[in-house]
Amino acid sequence: MSAPNTPQPLRLPWLAIGWLGVALSVYFSLKPHPPELGIENGDKVQHLVGYALLMLWWVQLADTLPQRVRTAAALAALGIGLEIAQGFTGYREASGLDAVANATGVLIGWALAAPRLPNFRRLAARVIGGR
Repeated sequence: MSAPNTPQPLRLPWLAIGWLGVALSVYFSLKPHPPELGIENGDKVQHLVGYALLMLWWVQLADTLPQRVRTAAALAALGIGLEIAQGFTGYREASGLDAVANATGVLIGWALAAPRLPNFRRLAARVIGGR
């Protein structure tokens, strides 16, 4: 775990890419005709995988349990908020099952995060830095 003043390599690019992921989630959640997988309940798979990847990405910056809890809560709230927003668009509809898929994806991303998988941000920093 990093001390508060410990430098965090690749933090700014990691944040930028993470916010791009959030922006893409918002865009595809509110877009009139999002891409479909073409399988039964494919949208649930998209929600599950999308939020698992978002959580797995963002949790690379969370070194403490409280940070991970805040990250998970923020992403779950994003998923629920976007589902509610869809109900106001006039061309999409809110889905409780999609919100559940989003939250489940967040939990899967947390479960896959370090120490089960490596901290990819730190691994990338070592590879780029040659250490």
